[in-house]
Amino acid sequence: KEFSMECLLSYVEFAQYRETVFQTCKERKLLTENDIKSIVNLPFKLPSTVPKSSIIYGRPFNETESNQEFKQKVKRKAFILHNKYIAIGSEYEINISYRMRMTLDVLMKDYDKWMNIDNYINEMDMIKMWDDPITAMIKLLNSSKHRFRYESNADHGLKNPMTFITSHTKTKSSSNSDGGIYAIDGQHDHGGDIELSC
Repeated sequence: KEFSMECLLSYVEFAQYRETVFQTCKERKLLTENDIKSIVNLPFKLPSTVPKSSIIYGRPFNETESNQEFKQKVKRKAFILHNKYIAIGSEYEINISYRMRMTLDVLMKDYDKWMNIDNYINEMDMIKMWDDPITAMIKLLNSSKHRFRYESNADHGLKNPMTFITSHTKTKSSSNSDGGIYAIDGQHDHGGDIELSC
């Protein structure tokens, strides 16, 4: 099968991260006009019916947080996404180039170092962090568009691909969530070796 669930799931979570961080940075007036103009729209906009990521929306940004607190929260969310999709051996490891993976891995392999490199990571870096993996996933999805749209749907008896996302991203249990995508209806843990509070 050409269809790989992680391609679509990673696109959804990366896109939701990108849009949420971008909009919050604008609201906090952390971007210049040139910064805003330089943000290119993604190839397709996610419909409102797509389940929301617990990583991105489970612990939302707060207006009362300082800019530094906001930035640290963004970096925690990025770290969790890295461990889910980018890190070698991760459960939903996506197919990207070695160079792309190592660029991100050098930044986020060590949690403490990642959280303390503020001098090297600015708001635009955080917004565009997943742009290269997003582009790679789009290429993979486009290369198998026909099978993705028709054969996979027929095999699973689905009318559209988004139904497949929803049916495969339910939390495993209230005490052992996989940090997946779901329509938020309560508090969930992300699981994993490190407990992060976003």
